[in-house]
Amino acid sequence: MDKKILLLFCLLFVAGISYSNAQKLLKKADLHIQNHEYDKAAQQYLQYLKKNKNDYEAMNLLAASLAKSGDLSNADIWYNKIITENQAVQHEIILQHGLVLKKMGYYKDALSRFNELKKFNYAEGTFYTQGCDFALNEVSKKADYELTSLPVNSSASDY
Repeated sequence: MDKKILLLFCLLFVAGISYSNAQKLLKKADLHIQNHEYDKAAQQYLQYLKKNKNDYEAMNLLAASLAKSGDLSNADIWYNKIITENQAVQHEIILQHGLVLKKMGYYKDALSRFNELKKFNYAEGTFYTQGCDFALNEVSKKADYELTSLPVNSSASDY
């Protein structure tokens, strides 16, 4: 009986240490976000998610950190993972994913996300879909001008 209690105590102790380490990683990541060190925050969230694979809030914070640090392709991957795996997706995540796709120039994919957003907030979804429609229309137009490089500089000193 004493061995079972000792074993149970050891398991609870190890679980407590693991939980404490995970919380430290989240606190460090939050501190990096406050200091606008988004790449460092992303690293902390990645470490945290190695052991807590189903924490969608941490995934959202990771995707937002990646987007703010300029790593849009990885932010897209994480937002897409959240939306496909989590049935209770908040409209804010769909909006942020659409904005990342729009920044990357994937207007059709962004348009799809913003149409999903209309289910939650029709006016907001319509606003963003109009922006994508405008971008798609402008991209499809022929340019009004052409840029050509002129050989005005020489290899010699011109002064």
